Amino acid sequence: MLIGFKERIGFAQDSLERHVALRLTKKSSDEYKILQFLIEQSIGLSLERFEGVLPHLDLLDFGDHSIVVMPRWGEDAFHPWFSTIGEAIDYMRYWLKCLMQDIKPGNILVNHFWAFTDNPSNDLRRKLRRDGCLVYAIMDFDISMIFPPTATREECRLPSHLSWIGGQSQPHDTRQGELDYDPFAFDVGCLGVLFCECFQHFTRIVPMFAPLMDRMTTRDISRRFTASQALEFLESFASELTLEQLEFPAPPWNHGHPYDKYDRWAGLPETFIKDWDNFREPQPTIQISLLRRICDCRIFDYEWGYKLVQWVRQIIRFWQKGDTRVWLPKTISPD
Repeated sequence: MLIGFKERIGFAQDSLERHVALRLTKKSSDEYKILQFLIEQSIGLSLERFEGVLPHLDLLDFGDHSIVVMPRWGEDAFHPWFSTIGEAIDYMRYWLKCLMQDIKPGNILVNHFWAFTDNPSNDLRRKLRRDGCLVYAIMDFDISMIFPPTATREECRLPSHLSWIGGQSQPHDTRQGELDYDPFAFDVGCLGVLFCECFQHFTRIVPMFAPLMDRMTTRDISRRFTASQALEFLESFASELTLEQLEFPAPPWNHGHPYDKYDRWAGLPETFIKDWDNFREPQPTIQISLLRRICDCRIFDYEWGYKLVQWVRQIIRFWQKGDTRVWLPKTISPD
């Protein structure tokens, strides 16, 4: 029985009167292959096997498409807002275990939904979070892709135009006209930007958030944390926080400050800043600032500055390596 519809998601109840969500996908997509794998492995169907991915119950194939059947979970994972610092850390811990490029508030669900989504206050959801029973999950794999099993980490790079898909909570890895990017480092950067957007004003309470966020979003990809390194770093300082610190009331939402403009180190003790100075992200160099200004130049909607910088980079790469190609998944075509 179909009981609702929102964007590409339909809501229904099955024969056992369980609430489910239905979503359309193409059978030729990598998303379909990923969903097949998740269903075959029964990933997420129990808390013991839960890995931050929304459980998928079935794929109903018809023609070139398939309907993905999922349990219905709730939107607006940030509502109500976190009550304590400890709840915010639990949220960060969840996402360091499950990364993807298109991570943004709209793709994050929780195992509780209610009818009045325009009301950000919900005492039951607040209680579930306080009791550690609110579970977060990612739901959307429509821009995910599968690399060949024989590909090395160095070979797993993607054309820069793919980095702009999704559009929210993204680092500036390709803003300087780069030809390609490291998708794994980019995913960590996306999550780091999301953490900054949500919690960078928490650093006055938990100073260690500053080095964590800076190292997750640093422009120097070789120094950027991997997901496992970021999780280890988070656990290392979270385990040393006192109960009083974990129960400290979380400041209200303070969205609106770009991650690369906000000073997360302002107001922190001088000794702390000195001890962790190696983790602090410096201001962009003159070269980076100049490249960004050129790349931002456009005539009407034509990004001539970005195209110019990429053209120069292609010439340099061809001169150095004799090739400008980047590995590209079969399911994605260049623009």
